[in-house]
This record gives sequence, structure tokens and C-alpha cells, in this order.
Amino acid sequence: MDIPYSNLRTKLQELSIELYKAKYVDVLMVRGASLNIECRVVRVIEDLGDHPMFIGEVLDAVSFEEDSLAYQGGKYWKLGENIVKPPSKTLEKIKSLIQKHAKSAF
Repeated sequence: MDIPYSNLRTKLQELSIELYKAKYVDVLMVRGASLNIECRVVRVIEDLGDHPMFIGEVLDAVSFEEDSLAYQGGKYWKLGENIVKPPSKTLEKIKSLIQKHAKSAF
């Protein structure tokens, strides 16, 4: 659905999504989001194929949930605490189940 920017705030409010103005960057943030991070773009790397990579400096971060997850460096984190990756045998079983059910769905 293509929503013109001028109507975006109204549409989000109709969906009961509350917005607030960021402290350091001229953008609107979603109140109640698991995590809002304001960044200043430090560098843009354009030659990555189909998309650029933005490298930024974190200026502010606000978390509304204690149970938020983040994925970084091949690991999941929970508010500073590393969540251990399952053993490879378990991961292979999950992969096998996904493949089995993905094929039967078509």
C-alpha cells in the first residue's frame, strides 16, 4: 500500500500507532516499539549489490519492553545478555522440519 508522506501520520494514528518526535534526529518515532534507536549517518557504502549499507553513530536509544531481542554478530541478545545458540543437531532438526513442511505446503 502506497501512502503519501503527508497522509502517513493520519493513517498511523487511525491504526492507534502513537508517534513522538525524536530528540536528536528530525524523525518521528513509534511509542511503544520494542526499541527506537536514533543514529547519525557516518558513512554510506554504495557498492554492496542491490542495497547500500549505512554506518551510523547511536545518539539515543529508548526501549519500551524488557523482553526485547536484538540480533548482532550471529547471536541473539536480550538487553545485554547473550542468548545461547542451540546445538547444531537441534538446528539441523529445525532446518529439516522447515524443509519438510515447506515442500508439503505447495
